[in-house]
Amino acid sequence: MMFSNHKNKLMRYGKIYFSWRHTPKKRRTECFVTAEGTKGPVTTLMGTTRCHSRDVYSKETGRRASLTQALKNMMFGRVERTEVWEAYRTLSKDPKWKKREVKRVDALKHELSKESV
Repeated sequence: MMFSNHKNKLMRYGKIYFSWRHTPKKRRTECFVTAEGTKGPVTTLMGTTRCHSRDVYSKETGRRASLTQALKNMMFGRVERTEVWEAYRTLSKDPKWKKREVKRVDALKHELSKESV
């Protein structure tokens, strides 16, 4: 299924799709929420964020902030928001948060092996 011109990233949650458009020159990131309608895809909601002129523009930070805005507009419950964020975390092929978790687990294993000796 093709969705307008939001080609940067695409995430799916059930029959709802989230896509992002980055505009680095304007320091803006937009999150589009598109649902499958009976007559094709329909963009229903949008979350927009802008980066301050003194901040460093980051696509990752913009995606998170605009997704937060879009989820506020959707008025999802806590369970649905949690599932959407889990889908977002698995969006990247090499997510940074997984690396941190692996380091923590390795550190705990190393600490436990020292205690058992």
